[in-house]
Amino acid sequence: MATHVAFLRGINVGGHHKVPMKDLKVLLKSLGLREPGTLLASGNAWFEADEEDPAVLQDQLAGALEARFGFAVPTIVRPASEVVAVHDGGHPFAADAVDPRFLHVYFLGAVPEPDPDKTPDGPETLELRGAELFVHYVHGAGKSKLTTDRIERWLGVTATSRNWNTVGKVADKVR
Repeated sequence: MATHVAFLRGINVGGHHKVPMKDLKVLLKSLGLREPGTLLASGNAWFEADEEDPAVLQDQLAGALEARFGFAVPTIVRPASEVVAVHDGGHPFAADAVDPRFLHVYFLGAVPEPDPDKTPDGPETLELRGAELFVHYVHGAGKSKLTTDRIERWLGVTATSRNWNTVGKVADKVR
């Protein structure tokens, strides 16, 4: 049995794609996943599963979410140990950030092979480490043109972002 973390993209934003966390926990249990937990209403969940392959769990959860709520929810599932390792490895731009809320991690659906000539322009600082993209949004993510859609087009993989503080809270929950 292994603990996994699911990051759901684009739910409960601006009143769209509502997925109540209590309903998400019920859905996780209905899939045979044990000890589900959630953090915030932005799609951070963890659970224990007999299945160890995150890709299998990711597909299972994404399909169940669409069937239950009627819309696709891009879903990234990682072993809890990987999420803890991402956090414990530190954010490469932590020393540069005046405000830690400007530090984000994009969890990617696969390890991308980006074209360095197509790296997005802008003031943001980026570092790709395997299936995570670390970003320092110099002026904040809300003021940036570097959106999840742009990152997905650049890298060619599904992505979902979490603020560095949230990554720390999730890592603490699954330790």
